[in-house]
Amino acid sequence: MKYTREQLDDFKRGVDEAEHIVLVQPERIDADSLGSSLGLESALTNLNKTVIMFCYDNVPPYLQHLPGWDRVTNQLPNTYDMAIVVDTSTLSQLEKTWAQHKGTLMNRPLYCIDHHRSSAGQLEGDNISLLVDEEAGASAQQIVELARKFDWYIDAEAAYSLAAGIKADTVNLSTQKTTSRTFSAMGYLVDRGADLELLRYNIEESNSLDPESLPLKATALQRTRFFKDNRIAITYFTQEEYNSLGDDQLVIARMKHDLRALSGVDISVIITERNGYSNASMRANLDVAGKTADYFGGGGHDRAASCRFPEVGHNEVIEEIVPVISGYIDEEDRADVAAAQ
Repeated sequence: MKYTREQLDDFKRGVDEAEHIVLVQPERIDADSLGSSLGLESALTNLNKTVIMFCYDNVPPYLQHLPGWDRVTNQLPNTYDMAIVVDTSTLSQLEKTWAQHKGTLMNRPLYCIDHHRSSAGQLEGDNISLLVDEEAGASAQQIVELARKFDWYIDAEAAYSLAAGIKADTVNLSTQKTTSRTFSAMGYLVDRGADLELLRYNIEESNSLDPESLPLKATALQRTRFFKDNRIAITYFTQEEYNSLGDDQLVIARMKHDLRALSGVDISVIITERNGYSNASMRANLDVAGKTADYFGGGGHDRAASCRFPEVGHNEVIEEIVPVISGYIDEEDRADVAAAQ
């Protein structure tokens, strides 16, 4: 764990002294944020804490195989002692939450447990403490390591959810951030009762596309544009199309990986037009996604990241983002040549 003794002592003291704790997830819930929240809820409840899991957005259908997902509420309680934000430490992932609840959240101790890189927009305030470990494979891994450090109990259902979070953010234990620490955390979760065979089955079932979504996916595929000798693949969803998906973002999630997996493609970019901005979500085979997101004030990982472009549509995003990505690809190429010499 990449925290100081002072950070750990302060966090542990805050948990020990609190009776009512709110767990806050970033908007646009994913497996890591939900799994982290469920795992932490289990540990804190076992410490006789009253725990509320909050998220501004609803839990999407593909995550509803995680036991306890229905305990997540979009109603932030008025009274609690401390809040813990999981899987983010940046305002861009909490914009709607902050707009509605900033006054409440800034009046109590708030801790952020996060593993994402971010060059801008981190939460700041006298009440805010950051537990950021960019070397962790997932925030769920951080929760496991903290639980082991403090001897907190994780039950079998929570172990299943934490394992789901780790598998999702490490792409089935295959990314650069998958280290011996990650495997140690997964081994611990298996010992705690996580059923990995059941998890695999449920992930496959929940990630099956609805036949009704195929026309939209086909449209997005037909729109795909390639740049830099086919090394950059970009497509987009209009605001109307994005809104039609509601809580089910599976089509978009699958598109990121489908385009990235094409022969010769180094990075996929999925642009979604939303109310007042466009979002560019990237998945890459080179360490260029995080740098690009940083350049535009976003964040994420080296090979999975996103950023926002206020008040512009997909064409403007493409014009701005392609030269930046191309430059970072050139840097990677030069580094490879230098390493080979």
